[in-house]
Amino acid sequence: MKRIICIVASCLLGILILGTASTSGNASSVQSTETEGTIRFMGRYEPEGTPDPPPTGIAKPPAGDRLPQTNTVHHTQWVWIGWLLVGLVATAGVKRNKKNKTN
Repeated sequence: MKRIICIVASCLLGILILGTASTSGNASSVQSTETEGTIRFMGRYEPEGTPDPPPTGIAKPPAGDRLPQTNTVHHTQWVWIGWLLVGLVATAGVKRNKKNKTN
């Protein structure tokens, strides 16, 4: 009986740990705007000089690092519900063991 309780508690703890890793979600909002209008230039266009070539050494983050994402939501209530379930199972197991020992 004790072994079954340990197995069940271990499984619930494993599910809780795996569930904690996936508590974030991403949302996206799409917004578009259409306008009508015209732009009119008066005068003559004179460039200030030749444009510089684009820089070659642009720093990019390593591919393995995860950066914060826009609209990331963390659902911590699932973590608390999981800990509550683990606590309830542990409490029920302790009460059952005490009841069996007194009989």
